[in-house]
Amino acid sequence: MVARNEFLTDVRDTGPMDQRSSDFLKALKFVETLESTSLDDDRCLDKILEFEKPLNADERLSYWAAIAKQTGISQEELLGVLKDFRMTQMSTKPIQQHFSGFPYPKLHLPFGYTARMNAKTKLPEIILYDKKKTVVVSNVAAFPIRMYIPKAKATLDHPELYQLTRYNPGTGLWEEVPQVFKKSYLCYAGSIHNLADTGISVGSANASELAKFFQLFIDTNAKNLEIVETVHKFGWVTNKSTGEKTFAPFFGSYTVVPASGDMTEKEEAAGDFELVKKKAGNRNEAVAMVQEMKENKVFLTMLAGMFAGPVVYLLREHLQESIGIDLSGKTSKGKTSVQKIAFNLVYGNANPFTRSWEGATPNGIWGIAGIANHLPFILDDSHLIRKHTANMPHALINGFQGDKMQVNKATNELSLRERKTVMTVMFFNGEVQLSEQTLISNSRGLLGRVIMVRALPFPETFTSEQVKAYVRRSYLNRGHFRDDWLTHLSKLDPEATVDLVMELTKLFEVADASSLYGRLTSKAATLYWSLKEANEVLGLGLEPDILIPFLIEQMTTTTTNGDINEEIVRDIVEHVKQHSAQEETFHPFTPNRLREGYNSSEDDFFLVKRTCLEKIVKERRKIEPLLDELHNEGYLTQKGSRKVNYKTREGSSSSTTGYSFSKKFIRDKLGIYLEMPFDATSAQKPDIVLTESRTEFETAKQFYAGSDIPVIRTPQADRQKRRTKV
Repeated sequence: MVARNEFLTDVRDTGPMDQRSSDFLKALKFVETLESTSLDDDRCLDKILEFEKPLNADERLSYWAAIAKQTGISQEELLGVLKDFRMTQMSTKPIQQHFSGFPYPKLHLPFGYTARMNAKTKLPEIILYDKKKTVVVSNVAAFPIRMYIPKAKATLDHPELYQLTRYNPGTGLWEEVPQVFKKSYLCYAGSIHNLADTGISVGSANASELAKFFQLFIDTNAKNLEIVETVHKFGWVTNKSTGEKTFAPFFGSYTVVPASGDMTEKEEAAGDFELVKKKAGNRNEAVAMVQEMKENKVFLTMLAGMFAGPVVYLLREHLQESIGIDLSGKTSKGKTSVQKIAFNLVYGNANPFTRSWEGATPNGIWGIAGIANHLPFILDDSHLIRKHTANMPHALINGFQGDKMQVNKATNELSLRERKTVMTVMFFNGEVQLSEQTLISNSRGLLGRVIMVRALPFPETFTSEQVKAYVRRSYLNRGHFRDDWLTHLSKLDPEATVDLVMELTKLFEVADASSLYGRLTSKAATLYWSLKEANEVLGLGLEPDILIPFLIEQMTTTTTNGDINEEIVRDIVEHVKQHSAQEETFHPFTPNRLREGYNSSEDDFFLVKRTCLEKIVKERRKIEPLLDELHNEGYLTQKGSRKVNYKTREGSSSSTTGYSFSKKFIRDKLGIYLEMPFDATSAQKPDIVLTESRTEFETAKQFYAGSDIPVIRTPQADRQKRRTKV
């Protein structure tokens, strides 16, 4: 410590004693108490600054010189220590103390920054003191206030997101910016200027400084920012330590962040999945609605599907894929409405989980399916499915998005993207059956995966206004069955539930059912179990057993129609045979008869014109999907029509086009023999059958097996063979 008389001598050199203020004299007495270690004590530094405040410029210089000499350091070093302490004080000082109306009391500035209300503009500024230079970081202050952290930890695909608050000069209030942003977006000068579109004061002049400030602010306030745990999809999550299952985001504090990043609540927004969580109205009214519609089997099917959505994942080892329910029929008859009513009553707002096929892309459909995950969703207007989305229903039922490479932003290397998955009950509806709109290679598979319902969703007497009223009521009394149902499911033993569902499968077994029907029984049993269980748990007063005969009827009709191709081919062959007289072709020349095709015993195919096919098929199938499917299955020898040149009976040359059917495939697949000398049902029978080729000989032998009619092969090489077209 410096001796008192030596210290006072140095001070006298700065001017006469009587000219010094009392504040300065008090400061000098405080300096006498300092030691070399005093500057390591924040309380002492705080005192130094406290005594400094009332001093004028000359007194401050003397004051600093006295402190430097007393503590044994240079004046320059002292000023550095004091500056750092000031910065620390400012950074630990809550922003609320800078701006009285700031609503987040825990947040403070990073080291080296301060904030002030500009005396001229009356706007809050963020200031950086940098080497004796004052830098205005933002003319209108904005701060990160909230961090959204994915439950499964942040990844490049699902990063941490941040929400900002900004001062609105128009209102004089602090307002939250609706969007959330990635940290790499906020803290990069090359992208942060885009925040100007959200009302943030940023441009080319301050983009770099503001990006640096946000980086430091987030790091400094890591423990002070509000943390919101997020999920990017709805579904079951399991606590690793306890094994407890919960359904996010309906349970826990999970938030769903939409892909747009827009957190604004829009009551009718299709993309705000947080809205699904909000209930409305009262449970009694919701139960009353169910009671009013309990005789409506279509509604019960949709309600069963809604309850079964979260069940599918729990039974995944048994079901192995999602369940589809397709409701088809005339337009404007309430197909979408009845599905939305069921969703509203069980889970909440159906709008975010209802999408149309019109203008949809595969990525768009997978986007909604990936978010739904274990929650049901509705795909509207199946008749508007286009070629580029025609394989989507089949892919969705399978549950996995196809692999695709992407560039890993961290390593700049190619890697597989995160595949979206879905395992739930998905609802389709449209004017035509779903299988008629999908790729032909998938349509028959869908008949064994999707329960096709073709029935009126509401009685014929219902007006569109009545249907709209039901939808509105369900919306106003939405989400009341969800929590109790999901809580019940979370406590069930999945293996025991599988056993129960497998036992119920017997209720849907029918004699002589096709393999397609058999594949649907476990799905029907899942729907029935879900409705029956929910009815008991929620006290809905339903009679679930009425669903059994209805589902059997719908599945039987669907899977019978699943064999409709075979039926149609049989009808085509019968038509050809009926109109092909002996040594004539399909069909004979007669006045005023349209020529319908071509057939010759010399060829291994026959042609049928499109107009003839349309007449035979009628309303059973749409002609384009049918033709593609017949080719895919092998009935047609080629895709599209085929041209054949031939000689008419009169000897002139001609040609015709039509769809080429394989005689051999039809014979092997269906056991139908086209090349017969006469119709088997004809009353006239030959005494002997003469054939030329080995194929004709073998065919005739099989056809006349068990009869006393001899079949003889007599090649006639000199016989002029002719092709005729009718």
